Amino acid sequence: NSGVFDDVTLSALNPLTLPVGVTYDAISHTYKIDCHAIGIPYFPINGVLTVDMPLIINNSDIQMGTNAKIVIKTGSPQGSLQIEKSQLHACDAMWDGIYLNNPQLNATLIVNNSVIEDAENAIVANTTSSYYTITGSLLNKNWKGIIIDYWTTNFNGTMKGSQISCDVINLNLQPGSFAGGYPPSVVFSPLYPLNF
Repeated sequence: NSGVFDDVTLSALNPLTLPVGVTYDAISHTYKIDCHAIGIPYFPINGVLTVDMPLIINNSDIQMGTNAKIVIKTGSPQGSLQIEKSQLHACDAMWDGIYLNNPQLNATLIVNNSVIEDAENAIVANTTSSYYTITGSLLNKNWKGIIIDYWTTNFNGTMKGSQISCDVINLNLQPGSFAGGYPPSVVFSPLYPLNF
C-alpha cells in the first residue's frame, strides 16, 4: 500500500493492511503515523480523516489535500489526536482544518512542538466537552487559527508557549507550495464567558 489516507475512518481500517507509514498497536488500540521512523518524506491526507480511535502523528510531514479535514470523534476507545514534532500543511490549496465535533463529547487534541498551517480553520472546537492543549507550537498562515464556537460550561482549551501568526517560515521540513498570508485569529462565540 502507498502511504496515503483518502476519506478514512480509523475504526474501519484493517490493521494488517495499513498504508506505508502507519502502524497499529493492538494493546493500546492506537494508530501512529511516523514518517521519520521508516524514512518516507511525507504522508498525504485527502478528503475526511475521521479519528474515532487514538491517533499519534509523530516526526512527520503531513501534506493535506485541498479542503481535506480531520474530524475527531468519540468512540470506543475514545477518539483522540496527538501531534508531536510534526508539520500539517497544504500542498496546492488550503485544507479545511481539525474539528473537535459537536455533538461528540470528550474529543481530545494535543499538539506539541508542531506546526499547523495553510488551513481555512486550523482548530475548530464546537462542543462543550472537547479538550485541546497546544504547547510549543505554531499555527501559521491559517485563515482562522482557533475557533471556539459553542459551549455551555467552562471550556477546556489551553495554549502555552505557542503562537498564531502569518509568517513564511523555513523549518527545514518539506514545505507546502502554498504561501498565503492571512490575519491570525481566534474566534469565540460563547453562550458563557470564555474560561481557559
